[in-house]
Amino acid sequence: MLRRFCNAPDFVDIVRTGRFIKNRSRSTSVEVEAEVPLVTAKVTAFTAIAGAAPEGKLRDDADDDLSKAKSRMLVLKRKQTKFGANAMLQKDYDLDAIAKDIADLDIFIAALIARKAELGG
Repeated sequence: MLRRFCNAPDFVDIVRTGRFIKNRSRSTSVEVEAEVPLVTAKVTAFTAIAGAAPEGKLRDDADDDLSKAKSRMLVLKRKQTKFGANAMLQKDYDLDAIAKDIADLDIFIAALIARKAELGG
């Protein structure tokens, strides 16, 4: 099943162009970049509330929300490393290099086939 899928023309086109990978990474990059300022604002707000609130339920809730926001910020930082603008540039460069290698191999294979036909094989 996997072999059939990998040899399907759509899959080969996706591998050659990197279309699927680029589209997925771009949408994730935009989502991460948009969410970082929101979570930063939440961390700032909950820090202020937790620092100013008296002991009790409000302070406990603010501490809980602050720890959740900080955890989310850590997740976003990891995603930023994986899907951020710099990571996107690196992925685009890698995909372009792979596409160039595939094109070079196609030219080489065509030359081999032509040479084989020329030799009568």
